[in-house]
Amino acid sequence: MLRATRPTRDGGYIAAGVAEGPMGRYSRGLLLKLDASGAIAWQQSYGLPANTDGRFAFIDVMEAPDGGFVAVGTYRQDSVALRDQALVMKVDAGGSVGWVRAFGMFGSSLAVSVQRAADGTLLVGGTFESMPASGAWVARLDFSGGVLSQKVYGTPGDRGNALIATPDAGALLVGRRGLVNPGTGGGHWDFWAIKLDAAGDVQWQRTFGGLGEDVASAVLAAPDGGFILAGYSGPGPGALMPSDAWVLKVASDGAIPGCALAGDSQAPVTAYTAPPDQPNVESFAVSVQTFGVTIAEAALPFRPSLRCFHDDALTAEVPALSPLLATLLAAILGLAGAARLALPR
Repeated sequence: MLRATRPTRDGGYIAAGVAEGPMGRYSRGLLLKLDASGAIAWQQSYGLPANTDGRFAFIDVMEAPDGGFVAVGTYRQDSVALRDQALVMKVDAGGSVGWVRAFGMFGSSLAVSVQRAADGTLLVGGTFESMPASGAWVARLDFSGGVLSQKVYGTPGDRGNALIATPDAGALLVGRRGLVNPGTGGGHWDFWAIKLDAAGDVQWQRTFGGLGEDVASAVLAAPDGGFILAGYSGPGPGALMPSDAWVLKVASDGAIPGCALAGDSQAPVTAYTAPPDQPNVESFAVSVQTFGVTIAEAALPFRPSLRCFHDDALTAEVPALSPLLATLLAAILGLAGAARLALPR
């Protein structure tokens, strides 16, 4: 399964993902280098030593200044501990491993985005679960693998799902923030956007949502200096109602003027200085056969709202019931007058 594809300076592409082993005993991170025509220039999978159960998966990848690549994702070695660590790995232009870093303990940590910052450093965003803090996470590294800084934002259960670099050498991280419903005391998730400066300090943070489950999973910079956030909005875990796609356009300060679903977030920030673990990683060659595929295009019946919140009450043409069916329905439901209202006029 491929999770990310990016163009490269030679006109080709680099793709990253995961290759599952038999019976799900292990998985390996997969990198494919494609030329401009889509043909495979080289392919490589990366994982733990042979006969070792565990997980190794890539979620995002970028080209490095030296022509190599940096892939990020998650790593776990079952013989050591049943925990996931956020993974950052650098390979050269031919796919050979240069260095590997893993972050996080005692929980499920993962790196989901990698970007080159405006100051030339490497930005990695995701989720971190460890001590002394858990939450959304951003690390800044140099391209030699040196960790310059890392900070955790929020509290356990908060997640970072996507990150982009900003022109001021900072970043914007989006994901979900856990909040408490004031009426019931129960919890819910909100869209969460955190703007960071070059030092990783919060310049602003905003939440968007209602009392259900609202989660941001992607972000883009807008031409006017604002940002476009995308994700989903739903009623919450266990509910029978489906979730909706949700796209927000925010200003450069994260605001949506007049939006009642927007709020300021005061999530705590924890600097994390413990050195990252370095897993034992071996590289394995893998054979990938390519197949032609045709994906049919279809127009989806999206009905965008011009308001700051999603609207489930979509209007639709309802066919009139026949007089007999309307009468029967009225009798079954016990609704006086329903038959009269459904008759054609």
